[in-house]
Amino acid sequence: MNNKITKFYLIVIVIFLSSCFNNLVLKVPIDKNKVTGMTMKFTSLNFTVNDGESFLHSQKGLQANRVKLLPIQMKQLTEINYILKATQNNKLKNYDLEISKSGETKKYYGRIVFFNINKNSEANPVGKFREISVDNSYFQNATNGRTAIVFEYFTDDKIAIPRIGLKIPTWVLLLSDEPL
Repeated sequence: MNNKITKFYLIVIVIFLSSCFNNLVLKVPIDKNKVTGMTMKFTSLNFTVNDGESFLHSQKGLQANRVKLLPIQMKQLTEINYILKATQNNKLKNYDLEISKSGETKKYYGRIVFFNINKNSEANPVGKFREISVDNSYFQNATNGRTAIVFEYFTDDKIAIPRIGLKIPTWVLLLSDEPL
């Protein structure tokens, strides 16, 4: 009898955990993007997006990363050392940038990584477009060769354990005053 109860609990736990992890596939694309407070030049693709302009991934040949990770691994997507290494090794699709903050002449360099979203968040505002904006403090921190990391994320409270919400990025930007 005790053995049957143990098997039952194991089956329930496996079903519960698998249902939580199924939603961590980021495969729903976001096509529209808007840049605010800066100008971004995608150096390898040779196009520029000015302050206040929108652009579509589909028209510019950009691709977002479609990842499948466990909740504990999702936090890595916003850690500077992981993103630096993953972009240098091309584990994550990324784009080199030249960035100028609106109203300034100083040039910054960046590397941006786009992510898709999951099915749970498709109807949320984050599923409509990405807003790429960088607060002044990040520009101030990205001086003297230092690298700042900036990102936009959404919280999905349907997949975290316990259901406290999991922060999932839609884009991650590495920013420095020296080429990365």
